[in-house]
Amino acid sequence: MIRETFRSANAIIAERAVALDVRDAQLPFVCECEDHSCTTVVSLTLAELEHAREAAAHFVVVPGHEGANERVLQAEHRYVIVAVSDAAAASLDM
Repeated sequence: MIRETFRSANAIIAERAVALDVRDAQLPFVCECEDHSCTTVVSLTLAELEHAREAAAHFVVVPGHEGANERVLQAEHRYVIVAVSDAAAASLDM
């Protein structure tokens, strides 16, 4: 459930970035890890965020915040894209 909250917050940030026409800038998004108390910010462009959103089961986290049951799809200096298991993805309310 917490991931959906983080993802919703990031969607609002992305919408505002589009409205302000700052598409190419690195923007502060919320880490979408499983830690309920995480307040870490991950800097992404809108294109990077959109790439991470290619599937509902993909999340963007800061390096080191990958979960034990997640598969790393892409690791960059500033962020990591992870995929949750099929069972976990089926339970997401997206």
